[in-house]
Amino acid sequence: MKLPNEIQIGSRHYKVLSQERVQSETEVLWGKIVHDLGQIVIDEKLDGNEALRTEVLFHEILHGICEVWGVNCDEYPIRALASGILDTVRRNGLDLLNEDLV
Repeated sequence: MKLPNEIQIGSRHYKVLSQERVQSETEVLWGKIVHDLGQIVIDEKLDGNEALRTEVLFHEILHGICEVWGVNCDEYPIRALASGILDTVRRNGLDLLNEDLV
C-alpha cells in the first residue's frame, strides 16, 4: 500500500510523512502521531515491508480516532486492535471500501 499524503480523522487532517528515525522522548518507534502538528510519521525503514507499514499506519490512525472522539486508549489495546482488525480484514479478503458492504 502506498502511503496516502493525508488522512482525515473526524474533522482533523493529518499529513502522512515518512522519515528516518522516528522516536519519542524515550524510545525509537516505527510510527507516531503528533496531534498538535497534524502529522502521522512512519519510519522510512518500513518502506520495503508493506504489511508492517500498513499495520503501523493503521495503529497511528487508531490513536487519532481515540484522540478525536475522546476515548482513553493505552498502547496495548491500540496495538491489539490494529493487529486484530487488519488480520481479520486480510484473512477474509474484505474490501472495506466496497459500497456493497457499507
